Amino acid sequence: MEKVYRIDNAGNVDVERDWILTNQAHKDVDISELSLYIIEHINTLANVKASDSSGDLEFYQEQSGSGIKIGVLPRIKKLSSLQKYRTSLLYRLPNHVRKLGKVWFFSDLISGMEKLSFEDLISEKMDVKLQVILPNLRKRFWQSLFHESAPLGKELAKAEINSQYTDNAVLEWTSSLFPEHNFVVRLIYGIKTNTQLTSILTVVATAIAAGLIKYLFDLL
Repeated sequence: MEKVYRIDNAGNVDVERDWILTNQAHKDVDISELSLYIIEHINTLANVKASDSSGDLEFYQEQSGSGIKIGVLPRIKKLSSLQKYRTSLLYRLPNHVRKLGKVWFFSDLISGMEKLSFEDLISEKMDVKLQVILPNLRKRFWQSLFHESAPLGKELAKAEINSQYTDNAVLEWTSSLFPEHNFVVRLIYGIKTNTQLTSILTVVATAIAAGLIKYLFDLL
């Protein structure tokens, strides 16, 4: 499973969830009853769309306890031996990232995939890759951008980043989950003052002001 977050400057988050099914058996596998779904524990989401390589897919959306459940209906009914099938789910979480001053707070939870009646067909663990694409924030020349996370995420090099996001910081986490496990990422990012540069500017400004005052007194 892959999950990509694209955060904008207003705190909206565009989410892409991808399931990649691979038949590693030496026979065809019936996936007509396989349920692909996610539950987001939020009040609202928008712009829902599901697709595979052939185009748009049907999906359903319903309330599930304190969250919203979105399910995708795969186009194909059978997977041939060694065949891969990828489905994507896109949606927006409005105003999802909280802001305090110039610092933004983000968290995410991914749950392991329920096997149910497919116990003998789905591997014991599910491989998960999570990416967060941070927005471009406006900063002054004496300020700098920062980000910290738990667990520690890998920041992708420019060469690894989609050309559409080369000006953004892209953080990536990988994990492997049992069905009953969760994977949680907590992230803060924002703008901070470069204290060393500020100190230098203060000293320079003080020296200029002192020199200007001395010059004015010398004119008297």
